[in-house]
Amino acid sequence: MTMELAPMTLRTTGPRTPRYAVWDWTCPSLTQEAAWHAALRAIRAQEEGRTGGRVTWTVLDGRVVDTRRHEDGAALPAEDDDGFAGWYARVEAAYGSGTPVLFYARDLARHDRDLFEVVLSAIGGSPDAFPLPRNRLDVEVFGGDYRRTPGGVHREYSVNRHFVLAGTKAMHMWPGDDWIPAGAERRHTTGFLPGVGEEHLSLPDPAAADASSRVLRASAGQVFAWVNGLWHIGETEGPAVGLNLASYMASFDADEAPFTLEATEEGRVTRDWVEAYRSYLDTPYGAPPGSDAALAAASAFGIEGAPPRTPAGEPPAKVVAVTHAPLLWCAEEDHVTVATHGRSARFAATVASWLAEVGRLPVGGSCEVPSGAAHCALAAWLVAGSAVAGA
Repeated sequence: MTMELAPMTLRTTGPRTPRYAVWDWTCPSLTQEAAWHAALRAIRAQEEGRTGGRVTWTVLDGRVVDTRRHEDGAALPAEDDDGFAGWYARVEAAYGSGTPVLFYARDLARHDRDLFEVVLSAIGGSPDAFPLPRNRLDVEVFGGDYRRTPGGVHREYSVNRHFVLAGTKAMHMWPGDDWIPAGAERRHTTGFLPGVGEEHLSLPDPAAADASSRVLRASAGQVFAWVNGLWHIGETEGPAVGLNLASYMASFDADEAPFTLEATEEGRVTRDWVEAYRSYLDTPYGAPPGSDAALAAASAFGIEGAPPRTPAGEPPAKVVAVTHAPLLWCAEEDHVTVATHGRSARFAATVASWLAEVGRLPVGGSCEVPSGAAHCALAAWLVAGSAVAGA
């Protein structure tokens, strides 16, 4: 990663885990260009059969684009577009100004290491605004100009932080179920992740339902925040790009107390905390993970990211902190478990004091790597895992 990995600064009113709200945010490295580049990587991975299923969709004037139809070719984002603006201009030229279009991609962090590192460093700047998921955190992008999110009014198991990167968007929100009119068809579906549910509504009079909603608006530099189980539907007010961080919980129940990261300044967590999070992850999604895997998941806030660019190489003489992403560690009598960017490893207990020194470094700060096999192995592993850079 060559660009600076910035933290996210959130300016909020009220609780950091609201039912629904709009906040202001700044994060210089979280841009529409970074999100769109990741979306193109996801398209390529899907075309090459590396995604394990579909992860991108283009919806043009109410129908899903079929890549086998020649006339749909201009609706698909391409690498030679000039970013989102170039793609949108091409769609307008081909299908007419004002034609509704939405490009959606998910699981972006697994296909683009750069965006994974950008998002994780951003979250690291405001960790209390991002509850740890019981399943995973999915990174999604929504780009285009559309009146209503395809699929209609819906709700998911996820706590959402939807960052507007370009343009303006509106979100209709409906707390509870009392507002649902007679005659509405309610469908429960399975989401993209195992054990994750969604519900969709077919409404007899969508306009009347919209009139009963709470409407929030956000422009570039603002973020929609809402809890799991909240009925909602989005729309744009002109071309817009949004990046959504969906932290999946166990149900639609938003009253369950959120599980938050509890680490010291140097990143140390207790064994009791690790075991509590491991148990928290013991959900219908499968067997509970081991303690090391739970610590790894916490270090990435549940994001499954692309693997490191290179394996661990020669140990550096000095390390420099380059990210605000969590560097977590838990000390036992005979070893230390270290986790960063969704990976964990065990090292000799003798590295604990130096690891605490690394954990306290501000971004740009550096420290020497002590001699000895254990310290050198840890330093090389941290460099490969993007927690630090060698110097």
